[in-house]
Amino acid sequence: MGLMLGEWQTTDDDATVAYVTELALLRRSDKQRDRVEISPEQLHLAAVQADQRAAELNRPIRVIGWYHSHPHITVHPSDVDLATQHRQQQLDQRFFGAIVACYNDGADKAHQMRLTCFQARQSTSDAR
Repeated sequence: MGLMLGEWQTTDDDATVAYVTELALLRRSDKQRDRVEISPEQLHLAAVQADQRAAELNRPIRVIGWYHSHPHITVHPSDVDLATQHRQQQLDQRFFGAIVACYNDGADKAHQMRLTCFQARQSTSDAR
């Protein structure tokens, strides 16, 4: 798990594109099987790393997203993932999450690998 560092750019047709330039590898602060928590200290260190890179490259590098894996389940975000994502989007609506899932699926138990990027939106009862 970790955070993605990079920058946002607006295209000629007003679309916003995320350019990931590097990753900040993090250690899970919660060891529960269905949790991926980022400590405030690690988030701060990733922001410092982004600031250093921004100064080196003279570009607006910042923390723009987070990633983690689902080693034994599908790539779809869990309710916990959506809640975590929603909290981060309160700071920057462009912030996004990415999940890599590696698992055996189907009758032939072939190895599958999937990647998805996602955001959350607030429904009437919770983040979806």
